[in-house]
Amino acid sequence: MEYLSREDLTENIVVIKTNKSYREGMSALELYDITRGCWKRKIESVDKADYAFCVVFGEVKEVYRVNGWAPAEDVERKTIPFNPETEAGRIAFFGEVADEDIRSKYIGKSVAHLFKHGEADPVKIFLKDAIGVGRLETINHGVKPLMVIQTEEAPIIVCPRCECSFKKAPRCPECGQLMVYEKE
Repeated sequence: MEYLSREDLTENIVVIKTNKSYREGMSALELYDITRGCWKRKIESVDKADYAFCVVFGEVKEVYRVNGWAPAEDVERKTIPFNPETEAGRIAFFGEVADEDIRSKYIGKSVAHLFKHGEADPVKIFLKDAIGVGRLETINHGVKPLMVIQTEEAPIIVCPRCECSFKKAPRCPECGQLMVYEKE
């Protein structure tokens, strides 16, 4: 299987691991429904994504064009009814299967190595603005966050080097990149 490098992801992409819900022989609608939601994320953390990958054990099974995100209770999934007990406060996207040129670029290829060992979050965003930022010699040169997501508790920062998200800190806890913030 061909492995995609970080530099191969030239669009704003959200990768969604569907290992637990996927089964062989699913219909296109079932695959879309398990990919689109319900995810325990804030909309602001994924709203820059133009495409969503349905990934099963590292392999890209389908690519969707994301038209928008909404609270899960506002998105009708035809094959999976909304369960308010377990899915309240979660989000889902709406969209359609991507154009063939985008699909052929990614389907059947692996993104498994783009996740760190033991990384449990099934949703990870890769933004095209972060490509090429991760050179080791720049780790002690302060860089601005790739994204700042305002929350009630504290801002969530997205590191431009490794694209992990964390509560505001002087350095990224994952890769050690020195962060510089605008004056508040």
